[in-house]
Amino acid sequence: MAFEKLIPSSLANSVLSDLHKRFSESRLSLLRVRSERMRLARSGWRPRVPTETKLIRSAEWIVDRHGLGAERLEKPRESFDLYGTFVPSEAEFARLSERLAVSKENENLRLRIRGLELTEPRSIVQGRSGYAAFFDLVLAVSQNPGILIGIPQVESYLEARFWSEVLHALEVGLGLPKHSIRIEVGIDSLSSVVEAEEILFELKDVVESLRFDPRLYLFDELKLESASPRVNATELSLAPAYESLFEVCRRRGVRFESTPHRAETETLPPPLTLDFLQTQVKFAYQYLREWYSGNPQFEGKQWEDFELTRALVWTAIHSGFLRTENYEAWKEEFGSQPFESGSAEDAAIRTLDPLLETALFPEYSMHSAFTTLLELEKLRSVNTLRLA
Repeated sequence: MAFEKLIPSSLANSVLSDLHKRFSESRLSLLRVRSERMRLARSGWRPRVPTETKLIRSAEWIVDRHGLGAERLEKPRESFDLYGTFVPSEAEFARLSERLAVSKENENLRLRIRGLELTEPRSIVQGRSGYAAFFDLVLAVSQNPGILIGIPQVESYLEARFWSEVLHALEVGLGLPKHSIRIEVGIDSLSSVVEAEEILFELKDVVESLRFDPRLYLFDELKLESASPRVNATELSLAPAYESLFEVCRRRGVRFESTPHRAETETLPPPLTLDFLQTQVKFAYQYLREWYSGNPQFEGKQWEDFELTRALVWTAIHSGFLRTENYEAWKEEFGSQPFESGSAEDAAIRTLDPLLETALFPEYSMHSAFTTLLELEKLRSVNTLRLA
């Protein structure tokens, strides 16, 4: 199935174009806020409760669960994860589209869309690469309005307000009842944990559950510490975030979900040692190699596992704990180099090297991976290329 045919409805394509036209500037503004937050964090700033939202925290309110019975809220869902598969292949989109086409509106399906920061060069909207999240939304909701949409990494109440407006525009464009789209909001960063109550308030008409991923939380901690990297991971703690989010969800009537699902199963990366880091570098390479070969979940791991691994290794290199020579020596275990141009092994190395050795902490690895993919697409030298 050709990528441009994944959204076959003229109405859905019109709605997709309208979302880009109406919300492009707002999206870019929010991404600039994220960048400014990173700049300030490297100077010592840390997230605090917004002073302008005191009334939200003191008011009595719960999420609007109209039309949602206990059966739907508790019934297990069949899940599709476009975000966690790193960069979804066209084959994965085709499988999702086929599943949506035969599903009923009230079936319990869950789809985690891609993040606010990602573009989708395979979807051209108004002459430019479309926004990945908008494409995923329109693809899913236009075919199954009853699907639960997982929005990852909502970092502030302003982003939550943005998503509320986007979802409302999507409902109007597709002719759906107001507040009929249901979502699961991902709160995984230091700032979003601080603003969790405000985020839920902005989305209270559509939110069904809150998901917390400790891997992304630790990744964000490492990002904020990247100016003076902290290598002793035992100083980090997930318990306060778990407890805070659980209490907010209890007060506001939102289901709390986490990976791992219980705070007492909390696991932190061990204190960094050379042996541990060598294992992490090997995993990062193997993950990328398998991903380029068409396997998006090497040994059951997801993109979040890769990102946390990369963050730990990067932190160790740029703190001086790990010498670059060590990393270069460990690469000899990957096999004969240089690899054949266009091979999955070559793509993995060309993606991994700049992500680990760049002087600035790369916030997301997806951009680098997509660049490599597009280069390989031009070479057309790998039959298993994930864009094929």
